[in-house]
Amino acid sequence: MKLLKNILLILVLAVVGIVIAAVTTQSTDYDLNQSLVIEATPSNVTDYLSDLKTWSTWGPWNKEDTTIVTTYGEITKGKGASMTWTSASGPGELTISEIEPGKSMATKMDMGGSPAEGYWNFESEGDGTKVTWGMKGQKNLMFKIFAMFMGFDEYMGKMQLKGLEGIQANIGDYNSEAPSAFKLSEIEVMEMTEKFLIGYSHSGGMEDIQTNFQADMPKAGMFAGSEGITKYTPGAVWTKWDEENNQAEYSIGLIVSNADKMAEGMVKTSIPAGKVVKISKWGAYGSGDKEAHEAIGKYMEENGLSHVLTWEEYANDPMKVKPEEVRTDILYAVK
Repeated sequence: MKLLKNILLILVLAVVGIVIAAVTTQSTDYDLNQSLVIEATPSNVTDYLSDLKTWSTWGPWNKEDTTIVTTYGEITKGKGASMTWTSASGPGELTISEIEPGKSMATKMDMGGSPAEGYWNFESEGDGTKVTWGMKGQKNLMFKIFAMFMGFDEYMGKMQLKGLEGIQANIGDYNSEAPSAFKLSEIEVMEMTEKFLIGYSHSGGMEDIQTNFQADMPKAGMFAGSEGITKYTPGAVWTKWDEENNQAEYSIGLIVSNADKMAEGMVKTSIPAGKVVKISKWGAYGSGDKEAHEAIGKYMEENGLSHVLTWEEYANDPMKVKPEEVRTDILYAVK
């Protein structure tokens, strides 16, 4: 019996050694791509793919994972367009980093700490366009183990091909001039008592806004739950918005009438009592925001009002309603 145990132990160690050797000798770099001729011109393909709101239509991942919830950045099309997502499989984010219309497009992606670069090449072929979709990056140890046992290269190849077929099936229905899916309420003017935002303060580039929202909102919600705070609205106060210099100052957290309780690292921002101009927007985050602020700006100019403070209140849970039902109240304290 002892001999048998020793033999089994030697076999196990041998198998483990073989697996470790196979994993550690894998190439660290990967570069995977698939190509398909799409019945569209290179410029039309660029126009379609550079609009991130089309990705949920042609992308195979939404069918593979129905728990995905996507949030779009301030820019949704062209260089600098971005989106983030959450799902049961983990979070992710993607940004279009470069575009050469009719020729190529590049993206930067991070899925829970695993960065990757996507690339798209467009070449005229007959009456269509040969579209090549590739992804490259580096494998860490866990990635190598996954790649070895789960057939990562084969899996990614199938996903890329499905995506290209999805582009072919849907690009003909795309209208780049179609309006964004949002709607705005009428302007409302009211008198309001003093409120406070308790949350986390930030100052810096606009590219960090989404990341900060993703980090701060769950923390603020957990704090409210731990302290038994039930009367609050998730929100953000904006004290600076300078697109020209890519600078913003803002706080993200909870809007409350009583700010006696705050978590470590939170700051308190007073929202003063007085006259408020309000507009409500229904639609996915990042859709219709510009139009909402322009509507308030026009109203203020026509009525001789000056700006004091801007804040947003997120009136419902985007995880529980359809994207077109997500409501954001945009408010300006004025005098």
